[in-house]
Amino acid sequence: MKKILSGSIIGITVGLILSIILSFIKDGSNYYPLSMYSTMGHIYYEHLTEIQVMVLSVFYWAIIGIIFAIGGIIYEKGYALLKSTVLHFILMLVFFFPVAVLAGWFPISLYWILNFLVMYLIVYTIIWIIIYFYHRKIIYDINKTLSSKK
Repeated sequence: MKKILSGSIIGITVGLILSIILSFIKDGSNYYPLSMYSTMGHIYYEHLTEIQVMVLSVFYWAIIGIIFAIGGIIYEKGYALLKSTVLHFILMLVFFFPVAVLAGWFPISLYWILNFLVMYLIVYTIIWIIIYFYHRKIIYDINKTLSSKK
């Protein structure tokens, strides 16, 4: 329950910050919680009020945060690093991609889907490398401390 709550709060916070930054870059004078140019953005802005679009966006940001918070459990299961990484990568993509589409992050076209997949792979790899070296340093420091106590 704690992971779900913290994941949703982090997801909402990150979603809000990114939407403000992207709105500033794209327009500078109007706020859009999702891309007006996306397939879902067209549908939402055509059929919903701005408040409804915002509430829907917050809901999707929370879901994205929960997906990533719960996904971290895979690494706690004690699987080999390669198995954990492949499983985590696939599960996050399978659950994250449809929510990203519903959240109106990009138009539904082959170009944008491939663009999303490439960006997902790049960002995932960068984050994985950072976390790997962070934990490697922690393990090194622990081993150094333990060997100095002998």
